[in-house]
Amino acid sequence: MNLKTISILIITLLISEILFSQDIIPYRKKNKWGYANNKGEVVIEPQYKVAYPFTANITGVKKDDKYGFIDKTGKPVTKFEFTRVTEFYFTQATVWIKDTAYCIDKNGKNTPCLAFCDSDNSPLKHFETYTKNGKQGLINYAYMGSPPSNSLPEIIDFPLHDSLPAVWDEVKTNDLYAAVKKANKWGIVNMNGELITELIYDSVELRTDIYYRQCFKVIKNNKYGFLDEKGVEIVAPKYVKADFFSNGVARVWINDSFWFYIDKNGREYYQK
Repeated sequence: MNLKTISILIITLLISEILFSQDIIPYRKKNKWGYANNKGEVVIEPQYKVAYPFTANITGVKKDDKYGFIDKTGKPVTKFEFTRVTEFYFTQATVWIKDTAYCIDKNGKNTPCLAFCDSDNSPLKHFETYTKNGKQGLINYAYMGSPPSNSLPEIIDFPLHDSLPAVWDEVKTNDLYAAVKKANKWGIVNMNGELITELIYDSVELRTDIYYRQCFKVIKNNKYGFLDEKGVEIVAPKYVKADFFSNGVARVWINDSFWFYIDKNGREYYQK
């Protein structure tokens, strides 16, 4: 796959993030799942064993011991016949019947699998670390290009003229950001080399897959919270475990066994 195709796919993902941000969100009531709107009002009664966030206006749910897909009215789009499913990417999802996997479209019909379907690997890399005098620094890469007519720009990687100084005890990177550590505390550096958070966290986790334009996970006093892309705290560290945000929602745990979803305003979608 060439870089132009990759760029088209990534831009499609970013557009999807905006278009498919959640207006109804998985809602937990005891051990049953339904859906609520972003005001917290239940719109599909809790009745499922598992419920995933909506993408492409449909989502996977588990009823009895099988998975199927429903639309935003709760109407089934497929039969409940799958032993495992993924969310929809590029208008298709991967499904399993026992050990046999294949892709379906949003009408539930078999379809050839596209690149990145059920994939977590990012094809682009724009940060590289280096070591000097026992400290770590960053070489920042950019991608630019002149677009041919009626097409997206070709991606060309090149190192920026200046590297970011080797002053950090440890560095973790994804395509656009670096988590940096000094004196046992972590913060975040953006592509311009700016420290966008104070060095106050016990750890920072960055998404490294193709959905990297998301909120950051941070850990403080053994609890998880979230920052936005400007480094502003949007959810205070209070959860014992947390997944990354995807399509506007994140899964969080208040103890080792009870989890639910929150939105980017920190609203919690559950009832004990």
